[in-house]
Amino acid sequence: MKNILNDSKIAVIYHGDYYRSGPSPRMFNKHKTSNFFKCLDNHKNNILNFCQTYDIFFHTYTGPEDHKLVECLSPTRYIIQSHHPGRVNTFKLANMLPSSDMYDYILNLRFDLMFCKPIVSWPADHCKFNTLHPEGNMEDWLTEHKTSDLLYFYPAMLHKNFIQCTNELFDLENLKRKKIRGYNRYRTRPIGWMHWAVKHLIPIIGKEMIHLMYPTPYFSGGGSGKQKDKPHNPIVYINRD
Repeated sequence: MKNILNDSKIAVIYHGDYYRSGPSPRMFNKHKTSNFFKCLDNHKNNILNFCQTYDIFFHTYTGPEDHKLVECLSPTRYIIQSHHPGRVNTFKLANMLPSSDMYDYILNLRFDLMFCKPIVSWPADHCKFNTLHPEGNMEDWLTEHKTSDLLYFYPAMLHKNFIQCTNELFDLENLKRKKIRGYNRYRTRPIGWMHWAVKHLIPIIGKEMIHLMYPTPYFSGGGSGKQKDKPHNPIVYINRD
């Protein structure tokens, strides 16, 4: 990975809330608080300092320190939105910001992550679409291709494919009609929708182009909040502080 990062131009795409003081009305988990500025040094030390050439893009929702966020990240393009329709919106808009033709790789991630390992030590395959691990249990991977939704690392040539699959996944009208495990229990609110991103990507790029950095199932929310007693993967966990 070190040679890849040194020789490549990378688009780092952030999405979601950079600051939350508590759950919003759409959330069912009282532990969903976050503050990106408590994660920033960790991101620099484990991600950004290893990327020789990179541009940052983000979509987020307005918070108490919008100006500081822009000043700290120096994004190439960004959107800070006042209206908060939910995470579906932020992921779609963030992905549309970079021109993938200008980059070699894409790192797609959330603001509220805390890294345990630097990017140079990740067991990633630089030729494939990398996702962290099967989510929760092996059965859901084998039957649903359900994976972690914390981050994705992939060649930029796959970005348009990823946008295509997520547009299908996030079509709320389709979610109302489809009876897909994991969706209908949330009615029309696709909480956890990104867990099924790989399921929708496989028909587009083929299963052989998907790389699980850790084949062992973990919990994306492991180590924090309602899943604090669940194991999290060796690379990253959600910071709820």
